[in-house]
Amino acid sequence: MKRAALLVAVAALCAAPWRPARAQAATELLTQGISAYQQFNFDAATQLLQRALGPGRQGPLSPTQRLEGLTYLGASQL
Repeated sequence: MKRAALLVAVAALCAAPWRPARAQAATELLTQGISAYQQFNFDAATQLLQRALGPGRQGPLSPTQRLEGLTYLGASQL
């Protein structure tokens, strides 16, 4: 019985989609958004920064990173 439960658990882990950690994703999106802004690609910058700063992503970024992201987001939308 334990063996069957172990096999089910391993199968479930193998079938689960892989996702990067939220902290890495938000930080990476912020970096990509700032880079897009600096390359004058304002539409891409807006999309990337909105994803980095969007709901559910408040924890991973430090307050300084959030402020920087909001500043670039406002500038890219202007």
